Amino acid sequence: MNIMTELSEVWSAKCKTSPCTSDASVANPLPYFEEAFHYVEDVITQAYKSRNCTYAELLEEVQKVDPKIAARYFELFDAVDCDVYGKWCSGILTIEEYDLFCKMVDEWKEITSKMIKTIERMPG
Repeated sequence: MNIMTELSEVWSAKCKTSPCTSDASVANPLPYFEEAFHYVEDVITQAYKSRNCTYAELLEEVQKVDPKIAARYFELFDAVDCDVYGKWCSGILTIEEYDLFCKMVDEWKEITSKMIKTIERMPG
């Protein structure tokens, strides 16, 4: 299954299982995540289509060329797949947690761009 689909399912399930209540001091993290999700999905999809390969093959290429950048991509992927939205729905998300989440999401977008640039420099 595509990792992007898995992430989307996790976040959708959290929304359905948690009664959403608003904490006026902390913004809803879902729109911030969704913007990054679409960016990452689009960048990766364009890359594997332009290289005429699959998502898994693209990731294998990145791991061969730069294992550190691939590892960081997966670390950040795991980090943004957390319970921030559930905490927000429950009204227990702190501003510090929200800020940290946004920083991780931004880094996830950045590392995805670096990963794709690494691949683009390789002969296709």
